[in-house]
Amino acid sequence: RTFDAIGFRMGENFEKLEFNRKVDVLVAIHVMGWKEFRVSEHVWNFMGEGGVSWIVHDLMGNHVPCYSTLLTSTWDIVRKFNHMLLIKNVHLDGVLWQCKLGEVGTVQEYSIAKTEMLAICHAGLKAVGYDIKTFLKEEGKMG
Repeated sequence: RTFDAIGFRMGENFEKLEFNRKVDVLVAIHVMGWKEFRVSEHVWNFMGEGGVSWIVHDLMGNHVPCYSTLLTSTWDIVRKFNHMLLIKNVHLDGVLWQCKLGEVGTVQEYSIAKTEMLAICHAGLKAVGYDIKTFLKEEGKMG
């Protein structure tokens, strides 16, 4: 996979994460500069109901922010760049968001997603040279 070929310590259990958390990890590594991360299994039980959830954190225990689902975290991505263009397109099929991030005057194609947070994440990854289209294709998501 594209993700495995990157020169950093691969977090165990990455493949078990849901799509949005995978995007969060990619942003943390490629855009925000994290060097390592871990995915820990958390077994929970509440009132007879139980399950497994996955916690993503660095070696110091700092949790990877929810860039792809929490707008306040997504703005940390925007602050890394000098230019952002975010457009909401309403179609008969629903809403799609288009985003460009980068330096002023650079040519960058739009990233398109179903939410503004994902569009910004995809644009940030694209702006730093990450092959977001291949990742989206591998995950069976819109690219």
